[in-house]
Amino acid sequence: MDLHTVLDSTVGKIIGSLLASAGATMLAWLKRKGWPWATPILYGLGAFSLIISGLIGLQWWLRPIEKPPERITSANVEAHIRDWLDAFGLGVQRQEGSASDLVFAVTLHNNNHVMVSRNRQRDRYITLQGKINVSAEHAAIIAKVPAGQAMRLYDEITLEMARSKVGFAVVTTPPGARVQAVVVTKGLLIDDLTGDILAKGLDEIDSGMVLAKHTIRLALANTHAVGTTLLQ
Repeated sequence: MDLHTVLDSTVGKIIGSLLASAGATMLAWLKRKGWPWATPILYGLGAFSLIISGLIGLQWWLRPIEKPPERITSANVEAHIRDWLDAFGLGVQRQEGSASDLVFAVTLHNNNHVMVSRNRQRDRYITLQGKINVSAEHAAIIAKVPAGQAMRLYDEITLEMARSKVGFAVVTTPPGARVQAVVVTKGLLIDDLTGDILAKGLDEIDSGMVLAKHTIRLALANTHAVGTTLLQ
């Protein structure tokens, strides 16, 4: 409620109270003076007040009672997540035969892919995960660079990803921590989960994947190891 509404309501109440008081005082004075209509008017006002009070009470009693939102639990979280993802207009496919209790493969509007899962070891959380792989061409080039240069590439990617709001892991192969992929993750507590929180989490994972893709590309360019071929 804004200030104008409050003021209008307050002024209206004050004016109504003043008019009611003035009317009652006038009727009392007229009755004292012996005006014959004073008593019928007072009875009429009393009946009118009772009717209005009754209607207000009936309206309050018949008002629609809002159903409280269903509490999200481990038992119903899968159905809610599926409903939210469908409402977002995203591509959704349930993965069967997984070690996790539930896994949805979600395709975002920009065709990035995010896994939405609940692991049995962390069953109070929903995990969002996206992965950016180095292209086969770039992986072949990274495999040939000196170990020191490969480590520098790893450090640049790690430093830049550390500035993001999501968890991440840089997947490497020996020797020299040669980068193969970047995985971005985020955990969402089931007890606090809502559609808005899930949407925000997906956006953060998507942003992390975009950041990882461009970070790898720029880091590779800085090492003079690759040309302009994009990541897959």
